[in-house]
Amino acid sequence: MYGLMVWQEMIFACALYPRDESFLALVDAEVRQQVRRLATHTSIVIWGGNNENEAALNWYEPSRGQRDLYLTDYVKLYVDTVMPAIRATDYDRRPAVDTSPSNGLLSVDPYVKRWGVTSTKSKASAGSWGDIHYYNYEADCEDASTYPLARFVSEHGFQSFPSMDVYDKVTDQIDWSRESRFSEFRMRHPDGNAQELAMISRHFRVPPANCTPPAAGQPAHCEQRRLFASYLYLTQLQQARCYETAFTHWRRHRSTNANTMGILYWQLNSIW
Repeated sequence: MYGLMVWQEMIFACALYPRDESFLALVDAEVRQQVRRLATHTSIVIWGGNNENEAALNWYEPSRGQRDLYLTDYVKLYVDTVMPAIRATDYDRRPAVDTSPSNGLLSVDPYVKRWGVTSTKSKASAGSWGDIHYYNYEADCEDASTYPLARFVSEHGFQSFPSMDVYDKVTDQIDWSRESRFSEFRMRHPDGNAQELAMISRHFRVPPANCTPPAAGQPAHCEQRRLFASYLYLTQLQQARCYETAFTHWRRHRSTNANTMGILYWQLNSIW
């Protein structure tokens, strides 16, 4: 209705899953039910078998130590079970991928994957095929040279804090600081607050976290709410500049050998 295009993924993400027959039977039934339920929505333009589960083979000690075993499990679940269930149920035959990111396919029919090291960092794929997920909180997000070339960037983002208007509805004065227990609790990304502060400090004069108590007999010249609101604004401004740099870089490479044809960005809707 509004021109939105949906990448619809099955409910598998960032983990290792079993492949016993009873579990595979449940997966087959659920995928068929969900695709049948959703297939009438014309906004869905691609099906995804999972999010980052091929990449996850490199994350965990068991799968790193027995890669062939877990690779077999992966194929049995996603290539031999999920993908056929999608194909059998979506009569419009929309494109489908078994995972994201990946190095793409060598062949569609038969379905032959291009295996290789995948991750959610800059080497998410070879760049000349497949898709990548790119996050790099240590690099300067306003330095375009830090962004990898890619055919399709299927996940990318940098965080920010919500606005003060949002905080007013759910906080007390004691929470109005980037160093408050509330701010630390609401940050679910490890070291996320420190990473945001480090990035902002590269480009802006950052206000202090808290007002300094006035000397005895002196009037207070600092309002904690205004101080915190200023910092919240800077996190959002920095996020916008990160996205601007990334998007212009990748759009510029649409007409180069990189042939970048799309970007999906994340974290504008984070509730944390």
